[in-house]
Amino acid sequence: MGKHEGFPSNPQKYKRVSCDNGDTVPSWKIYQNTFANYLRDFAEVDPDQKIVTKLETKKDPVVIDLMGSTDAVSSLQKEFFPSGILKKKTGTFVAVGLDDDRDEVTRRKEASRGIEFIYGNLTNKKTWDKIESTIGEENADIVMERGYGGLWYVPTRPLYQKAVMNRMWKLLSPDGGILAVQTPPEDILEKRGFPIGSWLTKVAESGIMHNFVGEFCSLDGNIRYGMLLLQKNSPEEQLPDL
Repeated sequence: MGKHEGFPSNPQKYKRVSCDNGDTVPSWKIYQNTFANYLRDFAEVDPDQKIVTKLETKKDPVVIDLMGSTDAVSSLQKEFFPSGILKKKTGTFVAVGLDDDRDEVTRRKEASRGIEFIYGNLTNKKTWDKIESTIGEENADIVMERGYGGLWYVPTRPLYQKAVMNRMWKLLSPDGGILAVQTPPEDILEKRGFPIGSWLTKVAESGIMHNFVGEFCSLDGNIRYGMLLLQKNSPEEQLPDL
């Protein structure tokens, strides 16, 4: 089993590594992380393109990208809401991560278009509180995560997975809000004590729209991941306990 396939219960501390040219970069940084690349992986659980339909039918969406730079939300806005390029705010687009490589000019331009970056670790409650305060009384139309190697730095313990799942679900709009997230593969989750199979049975019994692929080879060097999509269609819908 390869290093990144282990998804340890006690993850390594996030760190930066030195390059041959003397620069330092995050040890899992993904460059040119466009929304088109996201959609290629999300297609595993979204063959009917629910995400695209949501974006095409929503005037001022709230989109949150966890464990990412602003690259994906910026390219998403340019693709689906081109008036945003003209500095006309067309929604709220939030990226949450541990590195913001943008220069000051790019930060100002993206801020004028409704794009924000939150520096924070998902294992920290303050990060989630900051996300909620950023979107205010609004709910997210799309919450997505395609962290790739970043998943190496988050716990696979059931209590953590449960807490994060509930926080993401809380952010979603009850009017068809979509959660699309990359996960460790199914066998790793089960091995760590997260009963994903039985939990998904409860999800189905509760009537929540969902799709899960336990293992697929992503664009990230053919490393194994899982992929989960959930859709919230009512304020009464609650995720079942583990």
